[in-house]
Amino acid sequence: MNFLFLTIFKIVLGLGVTVHAYVPEEGNVLFGYSLNIYKTQFPGSANLPSSPLMAGFGIVATGDLNTSNSIEVGISHLSKIFYRENAGRYLAEQTSLVQVNIGYRKWIFEKLNVGLSLASGYPFGGHTIVHAESGVEIDSSTTAREINQNSGELSFQFELWSDQKNYWVTDIYWSHSFSAKSDEKAHHAGIIFTYKSIVRDNKSTPQTTNPAEVGSPEDFVQ
Repeated sequence: MNFLFLTIFKIVLGLGVTVHAYVPEEGNVLFGYSLNIYKTQFPGSANLPSSPLMAGFGIVATGDLNTSNSIEVGISHLSKIFYRENAGRYLAEQTSLVQVNIGYRKWIFEKLNVGLSLASGYPFGGHTIVHAESGVEIDSSTTAREINQNSGELSFQFELWSDQKNYWVTDIYWSHSFSAKSDEKAHHAGIIFTYKSIVRDNKSTPQTTNPAEVGSPEDFVQ
């Protein structure tokens, strides 16, 4: 809880010191690097503590469709813990995965936008049993053992700082697992800090001129 309050304080402080808010423009392309701090939404049990905070890294590319809509593609590395209940006992398994997100962003205010995305995760390196309570059936596997994990994400993105070329933003997001098994805690939530830079600026892209609009030489002779 203290972590959440501290983050909100930083967001408010950051919003106050932003020099120039980013304004989407058709044709703009941004590329960035992100730090993802997250946790599985497992509150804990009598014999198992709540899910710990985890950290992951990623890259993201955003393309503006117009002044209020953008599409976004991201690739990130996550290490996630899945919790599954069986006869009142829990099995916790962890796996590393590469996750690909494809989504859409809608600007609501100058420094705030909302994002929706679909994500597909691809585990690698196998899984690890983090916790298995006495009597739990190990065969009651979690999603950590699946070769593909699908989810949907909702995020609220705030701009912390910008100088019209480089940007620091943060996302508060929720991820809903579509691959979760019965009696399994597989959803997660977190905060993403991202540095973005414009790699294609529509304003600086040369514009072609239609010869028909220039006119004939006679038009310039009075």
